[in-house]
Amino acid sequence: MPRNGAQPSGCESVIVSIPENLGAEIIASAAKVELEDRARVTHDRLVLLGGVVYVAQVVVGSVLVGALWQRREHRVLRYFTVARLLTCMYLLSSIHQLHVDFEPCHPGLDLVHTVVNTLSVACLTLSSKERLQSPLSIFIVVTASIDILVLIATWRSLSRCRRDIVERLENIPSKGGIACPTEERILRYVEFMPRAGSHHEVGYARSLLWNSVRIFGS
Repeated sequence: MPRNGAQPSGCESVIVSIPENLGAEIIASAAKVELEDRARVTHDRLVLLGGVVYVAQVVVGSVLVGALWQRREHRVLRYFTVARLLTCMYLLSSIHQLHVDFEPCHPGLDLVHTVVNTLSVACLTLSSKERLQSPLSIFIVVTASIDILVLIATWRSLSRCRRDIVERLENIPSKGGIACPTEERILRYVEFMPRAGSHHEVGYARSLLWNSVRIFGS
């Protein structure tokens, strides 16, 4: 301690108070990081599954359309298949952009596209007298069925992962029992469909980036 009221110099030791619950906070933070890694791994596997399915549809569909383009009886199926292939390419581009921005982009978010495509395929197939008698007719039915299976697999995987993560988060102590932004970021990767208004509650990577740009430019 300094003598005669002198101020402590930089060489003298300074006592720093360490919070009593620092160890518990470190353990809780490590557990949340582990849960976030698990959510991301599950999410990325589903993204890869959806991407592979869309790429396969584009490749196989392009070959079939090119081979059967001159046949008149396939005119409606041909144009419908081309529209579906363009949709798949749009979804692939959207998945890539969202994944680069660290945003959720699993196949569950393509629910609207899948439902519309499935209903269109059902109407087109049932109204045709030669249903399932041409390669394009079989192709659109098979791809619609695969899309539904991917959607079901995504829902089951995300539901199981979310349930396990919520159970573990409940065992992690939080300040005042209030969910922190870290917990919200973990759970949004395993949500089958985003909750209404959730983009206003959690700072997404893209929104945080543009917010920083606006602050820097102002």
